[in-house]
Amino acid sequence: MTDTDKILHALAEMQKDIHSLKEGQATLQGDVKSLKEGQKSLEEGQKVLQNTANQQGKAIAELRKGQKTLEIKVEAFHSEQTKANIQIITTLTDMNEINTQDMDKRVTRIEKHLDLPPLK
Repeated sequence: MTDTDKILHALAEMQKDIHSLKEGQATLQGDVKSLKEGQKSLEEGQKVLQNTANQQGKAIAELRKGQKTLEIKVEAFHSEQTKANIQIITTLTDMNEINTQDMDKRVTRIEKHLDLPPLK
């Protein structure tokens, strides 16, 4: 093998290596492109998650506001109910006293009518 043949053979091997490197580079570029697309997809997903978290935060704030309003309404209802119960109890007590007084008057009248001695 002459020097020229050796050089040509070495050049042919180098071309094979260069071709192999180019294929490897193309594969790596494809991988980089896929990674960039994946990263873009992840960033979009992160934005969606952030928006969802913001919406949930607003919803939680609205729920808390509604809960406070409900608590105030329940407290007002309880207060009104307590007042109504006191009025009912007072009315029932007054009616009981009136009924007792009326009953005493009727018993006294009956005793008088029948000439019975008063109860001790």
